[in-house]
Amino acid sequence: MIVKTDVVILSSIKYGDSSRILRVYSRDYGKISIIIKGAISSKNRYGSAIEPLSISEIQFYFKKNTDLYLVSSAETKVNLKNVRNNLDRIAIGMMILESISQSHEEKDKNEMLFDEIVSSLEILNTIEFSPVIALIYFEIKHSLNLGFDINFNFLDLNRSDLNNEILYFSLFDTSIAKNFDIIKGKSIKLNG
Repeated sequence: MIVKTDVVILSSIKYGDSSRILRVYSRDYGKISIIIKGAISSKNRYGSAIEPLSISEIQFYFKKNTDLYLVSSAETKVNLKNVRNNLDRIAIGMMILESISQSHEEKDKNEMLFDEIVSSLEILNTIEFSPVIALIYFEIKHSLNLGFDINFNFLDLNRSDLNNEILYFSLFDTSIAKNFDIIKGKSIKLNG
């Protein structure tokens, strides 16, 4: 049966003379492995759609009792040009992908997680935001998705005081404060 789904390319390895095996996280099937024949040849018709840090739409042959699926077509769905042109953004994008690779089982479908990965990569692609913001956003959402609530320590304010305030978020101990002087370690300045 031929199926079509959206995927985020997690990793790619060479297989044989002209093929690639990709690890992807798909909207409809979770984390799976796919093989693309002819991906390394000079007539590669897939381009960046099969490179890590790509959000693509693929069509493949689905069989229930196999762990490797043969791809028939792939095309880029979201262009992450700003990520690919900046080494800091590439590094953070790869951290996000590695986090997914290490924390999720094969074929464990989770559409909400897929949407969080895509949102994080889109934030990472937005030049107006620091790349670190995309990583923090992803890790908070990913933790919640895994069932862990992050308990922020509000040092000199309550959650109800967040509107229209400049806040400082400690990367050392996740403390949040209005007063920069009481924050430990490096911090990020945020608008409440």
